[in-house]
Amino acid sequence: MMTRRSLASAKEKILLRMLGAVPGKCIGVSEAAVSFHFLFDCIRHFAFSDGVAEAEIVLGDQAPGLIAAMPISMPNCKLQHCN
Repeated sequence: MMTRRSLASAKEKILLRMLGAVPGKCIGVSEAAVSFHFLFDCIRHFAFSDGVAEAEIVLGDQAPGLIAAMPISMPNCKLQHCN
């Protein structure tokens, strides 16, 4: 029987493989809105569960996909642009 941690670890490995993660490289497939929706869904599942409050601010560039995804994937979160 898998423990909660081993199940989470298995899910993380699957997620990283799906994203094409390479050690030392940024995770993600593109800056399209669909990629940001997927990323936010994964973060919500792995980081903001078990009573952990969701993020209130996302700091990011002005990628059109990020801007488009924020109101849908993170509706209660503010987007702060960096230079």
